[in-house]
Order: sequence, then structure tokens, then C-alpha cells
Amino acid sequence: MLAHGGNGEKHLIQDERHLYWTDAEDGTLTRLSKSGGVPMVLAAGQPHPGALTLAGGSLYWVNRRMEGGTVVRMPVGGGEVELI
Repeated sequence: MLAHGGNGEKHLIQDERHLYWTDAEDGTLTRLSKSGGVPMVLAAGQPHPGALTLAGGSLYWVNRRMEGGTVVRMPVGGGEVELI
């Protein structure tokens, strides 16, 4: 087991070095090295984050509690969350 915690619905993806997941209940996007360590919250306060993907060095996900839903992105290493 690399990580545990959170009770919300999760969506998981991976790249060569990291696992990334959203937690719908706590409103976070988290990253963890595949070799283990401490999970790093990259984004918090997201309104029910769901489906997650990687493309062109960015993470994209859907926030489902916004009116009509929204798609947002941020660099895989963290940074500003941008509304698409």
C-alpha cells in the first residue's frame, strides 16, 4: 500500500514516476511517488473533483459541483489551477 485515507470517490492516473488522484469528498488532487513517500496535495478546495487525465505536462480534471461542471488544468508539478 502506497497511501490510504479519504473517504470520497477517487479517480487515479499515473505517469512514469508518480500516481495522481482526485478525492471528491475532500476536494483534493494529490500526487505520490511510485517509490512511496509522503503524498503531496497539489490542489485543494476543488468542488467535487472527478475524472482526471494527463496531457502535455498538465493535469486536467472535471469539477462536478460547479454549475454545469468545469474543466481545469495545472502543471504536473503543481502550480495555479486554470479554468478551461
